[in-house]
Amino acid sequence: MNRRTYQGYTAEFKEQALGLLSLGKSVADVAQELQISSNLLDG
Repeated sequence: MNRRTYQGYTAEFKEQALGLLSLGKSVADVAQELQISSNLLDG
């Protein structure tokens, strides 16, 4: 049985993402800037 491993994100990273979104940046722009999938921010 294979187990999936998931990337963990620090509280600081999450705060940075939320801060960028609160500045009015789009989800796609923030995701690209942070080099993550936009699905991680759009939920």
